Amino acid sequence: MGSKGSETSLKELEAAAEAGEGNALQALAMLHELGLVPHASTATAVLCYTKAVRAGSAEAAIALAHLQERNPNQNPQRQKVIEGLYQFAAAKGFHSAALRLQQTYPKQAKGMVIVVDPTDASRLKTKSILEAAGYMVQDFFDPYKALRLVENDEPIDLIISDVQMKVLDGVEMLQLIRQRYLRTDIPVMLLSQSSSVEALKRAKTYGVQAWVIKPYDADALLQSVQKLVASASKTAAKKAS
Repeated sequence: MGSKGSETSLKELEAAAEAGEGNALQALAMLHELGLVPHASTATAVLCYTKAVRAGSAEAAIALAHLQERNPNQNPQRQKVIEGLYQFAAAKGFHSAALRLQQTYPKQAKGMVIVVDPTDASRLKTKSILEAAGYMVQDFFDPYKALRLVENDEPIDLIISDVQMKVLDGVEMLQLIRQRYLRTDIPVMLLSQSSSVEALKRAKTYGVQAWVIKPYDADALLQSVQKLVASASKTAAKKAS
């Protein structure tokens, strides 16, 4: 970046990064990481990636994790930082980060839980409870987007879905998981505001593992989640052996 125009562009990029713009932070971090700017510094790359992560960038989290992994001076604290970065990216929907966690940190990762609920407040409540307990969570208001993960054979330890959904109700989603995608290995928990006998019978027909009435008790929910995720882990271990 030796030309005058390039110098001007770099100054503009640095100014934007200083102002906290996520894209500029990531771009500047990459330039420093690759040594493509004068006085390139790994420390500056780490600083820019860190700021971008704080601004909510999952891409920056993965890039920073990769950069930290290449550092020869590994220690337990650094490993915790790397794990946290992958967890952050996984919670943002980056499946590669979720897979990396399961492969590299099997003991630390409690499991990947998919939450499907068209109501933002309800979905985010469930997500926050699970994340606080140490689970990786991907949340969707559209059940078909969640089903794409099932179709693509993404690592999933539990699906929690609301029953009352307009596009595709929770029982219908369960039916697709079991009959179209033939995924009997994924535990499914359904949340409902009522205990409809007819809906519950249909859900049992398709192998639902838990039916929870809203509003639910957080501790009771976590106990059920723990049992179902543990069951999924045992099933996966048997298939792998």
